[in-house]
Amino acid sequence: MILLWISVALCAFTIAFFFYKFAQFKKARDLLTFNKRFLLVFIECLALFTAFSVGAAFGIKMWNNYPMSGGHIAMLFFGALLFGVSFMALLEAFTIYFYKSNFDEKLKKILKIIMIASIPIAIISLFITLDAYAFYIPQESFPFYSGISFNGGIHLMTRGAVDGFTINWYGIIILAGAIIAYFTCDHHFYQEYKRHGLIDTLFILVFLFGIFGARVWYCTVLEPGTPIFANTGGLAIMGGVIFGAPVGILFLILFRRYINLRHAIDLILPCVLIAQAIGRWGNFCNQEVYGYMTFDPATVWWLPQFIVKQMTIDGVMHLPLFYIECITNLTGYFVIVYGVGKGLKKHISNGDLFCLYIVWYGLTRIVLEPLRASGFEYNNSIITAWVMFGGGLGGIVGLHLYDYFGWAKRTFFVKDNMFRKKKPEVANNPRNPYYVKPIEIKQETIVNDEKR
Repeated sequence: MILLWISVALCAFTIAFFFYKFAQFKKARDLLTFNKRFLLVFIECLALFTAFSVGAAFGIKMWNNYPMSGGHIAMLFFGALLFGVSFMALLEAFTIYFYKSNFDEKLKKILKIIMIASIPIAIISLFITLDAYAFYIPQESFPFYSGISFNGGIHLMTRGAVDGFTINWYGIIILAGAIIAYFTCDHHFYQEYKRHGLIDTLFILVFLFGIFGARVWYCTVLEPGTPIFANTGGLAIMGGVIFGAPVGILFLILFRRYINLRHAIDLILPCVLIAQAIGRWGNFCNQEVYGYMTFDPATVWWLPQFIVKQMTIDGVMHLPLFYIECITNLTGYFVIVYGVGKGLKKHISNGDLFCLYIVWYGLTRIVLEPLRASGFEYNNSIITAWVMFGGGLGGIVGLHLYDYFGWAKRTFFVKDNMFRKKKPEVANNPRNPYYVKPIEIKQETIVNDEKR
């Protein structure tokens, strides 16, 4: 237990120390590459976080007295070691790559490779670590802990314990997914407009209204009669989009008029798929959103054991729909943003990626909703899914017709740059607050060279 708490404290110290040092590194505008001092800091943070990961892994083992074999101890050690290295490398590479704008370009390419490679390694190593525990946790212990309860002291709780003040893993996972989606979206805006923070206020407003809308939709459409403010759980992403999207659009119209509205929505909405993919693991913690199809646990050896045991109910494993939807949503993000957004860039209109998100999510619901177990079936979801699917396809056709016939040229919204197909060059427009002067300096340098 002591080792576990020491590891948690080490984790908090490492992350705080890294961001403190990075703030100094970022302020040094003349520092375009690593020097020995900052390189040593980043290596120290990598080592400290890896020590936290391994220490926490063995702290949990010792706390629960798991009699692990040599092979599973090796799984635990190497899984925790790889997770610590890959996760901290991802955090460091991401932070430097996106927030140190004047960094050396060659090193930035290396950081990008590290960042991309670290993501699958971190996920796989985390699965290996969790699987090392799963072999020693009896099936009777599942469903596993779903949060922390502060009722009568601090202790772990299982799903359904809602007395007093509680913190559910579901809520923490939802918040983590939203934050990761925000940083991804902020990166897309930075690529376009060379400034971070354009959507900070937008994110807060949309997140708050989205959570409220998701709860309202669940209590009025999926489970009519459920009290909205009761501590019983239940959210519906469709309600989140319906309530959150208009708030976001209104904010862009009023406070970001120099940004093309349709293009902004294209940058934002596909990132919601990342939040949805991560949020589905909250359903895993609550042992919910599984299918009616059942399997013998021995026949699904290729799935991680902690998923198999969590989805095993009354000795029978149910189809892990949360896992399928997680993979489907991540696939949808890469297909929409990179397959269509990058690959078919010359053939799409602003707003197409937003409509494709609607199509993809509607199609996902159409396919997966009929597979749900009886306790998680919602007939209204199928109807809404078909409406989303058809509306998304109709939106794509409508946007292309709108642009093809040149109606955008005659709309009164042109002065606000909302429906113009060409994206505004925000970074080069002196009349907006995010004007970048170094572009002019480069032009003056060229003129001076020509005079010489």
